[in-house]
Amino acid sequence: MNIIDFADEHSIKWFPLNVKVTKEGKIPSYPKEYNAKPDFNDFKKLDQMQILERQEHIDKCDCIALDTNEIYIIDVDFEDDIDYEKEYPDSYNYVEQLIKDGIPYKKSNTKKHGKHFFIKSKKN
Repeated sequence: MNIIDFADEHSIKWFPLNVKVTKEGKIPSYPKEYNAKPDFNDFKKLDQMQILERQEHIDKCDCIALDTNEIYIIDVDFEDDIDYEKEYPDSYNYVEQLIKDGIPYKKSNTKKHGKHFFIKSKKN
């Protein structure tokens, strides 16, 4: 299951955006159609119609923003030059089990072997 399907299935708010990776960090930007600058409070400020309008611009963006109030994200940052299956078998097997169990994830935009797993909170 891809992350957008997961978000839609669990009624998690999302919208597309762009992220430029530099030495200083990650710089988010919105397509010009949003008429706005990135704001960490967008999910609190925008109504459902505005979020749906933003979703129409998925083809103009390289990432998505998720409302993380109801999900946990497990960020796996495997380094490129380490054989985790051999050096850290418990960690490797844990990640492989998450994949086998069908936990939705996406590959990292910045790390070749990195993955971001998404788990729905039961608190809401």
